[in-house]
Amino acid sequence: MNLIDFVFARDGEAMTDSLRMARRFNKRHGDVLRAYKRLECSDEFRQRNFALVMESMTYVDSDGNTVTKQTSRISLIRMTKDGFIFMAMGFTGKEAARVKESYIGAFNAMVNELENVKLTFHRQMMALESRDADSFQWASWGSQKMLQRKRELPQIRNEYARLLTEAQPGLFAN
Repeated sequence: MNLIDFVFARDGEAMTDSLRMARRFNKRHGDVLRAYKRLECSDEFRQRNFALVMESMTYVDSDGNTVTKQTSRISLIRMTKDGFIFMAMGFTGKEAARVKESYIGAFNAMVNELENVKLTFHRQMMALESRDADSFQWASWGSQKMLQRKRELPQIRNEYARLLTEAQPGLFAN
């Protein structure tokens, strides 16, 4: 069972939600919401790993066609990997066991993907800093190299700004 599409990234963290959980465990969404309300965990754990959200839903048929253009709002619980595991521990049966194993694999795949993105960014930043340091060092060798540094510096600064914008788009938006 491939559950990668039931795990998504939100703010750099692997997440799922109660609606996706209900579909995978073949339960009614209302039953999953009731299970959430009955969780016996600390308030701190609940705040750190669960969030009540409202989302718009568009109805589609089994072929993926929109049945109606009208959308409705639905309450659901967004949860972290830890929140999912804590909640899923309360579900029992063979189907529940199979789903739990698949979800753990899906979360781990998303975590690996997020780590790869971070690693790629880190490598780009290191290469840019190395290029900047080399340019600065060469500029100390003479006037021609200093002129070359003056030409390279805007490009280096633009590349640095681009990387920061990609890493944290909300902070650097105009």
